[in-house]
Amino acid sequence: MTRFHFRLESLRNLRELQLHAEENALAALFGQKAGLQSTAVHLQQQCRALAQDSRNHKSVGVLASQLQFVEIECMALRHAAAEVNSKIEHLNLAIARQQETYIEARRESEKLENVYAADLRSWHRERKRRDQAAVDGLFLMRLRMRTDGNFS
Repeated sequence: MTRFHFRLESLRNLRELQLHAEENALAALFGQKAGLQSTAVHLQQQCRALAQDSRNHKSVGVLASQLQFVEIECMALRHAAAEVNSKIEHLNLAIARQQETYIEARRESEKLENVYAADLRSWHRERKRRDQAAVDGLFLMRLRMRTDGNFS
């Protein structure tokens, strides 16, 4: 019995590898985004904590230079958070592009899978037809032998 052989198997494997590579690249971008978002939240929390400490110290009576230092630190944290948010926006654009690439790779892979499924169905039909023809041939041969008297 013959085994099914897909004529585009190497292309199918290549598309599968490409799909996984695009999926991994997309996952890496989402990982970077999650890391940057975590950094942005951490910076915002630090800024809030500094502002809270500043308010607490104002009532106690702290030197103006210390308050100025806290304000400068808070401004630096806000600036760093803004830079991180800017990087997140650029990353969002990269993610959108990568999603399009991934969707296209998935579409191409699905097209080839559909061709594979159609070829496999066709092969199964052809194999059934050949098997039935062989059985019919045996039946006719046995029938001829009975009518000729060679077989009881």
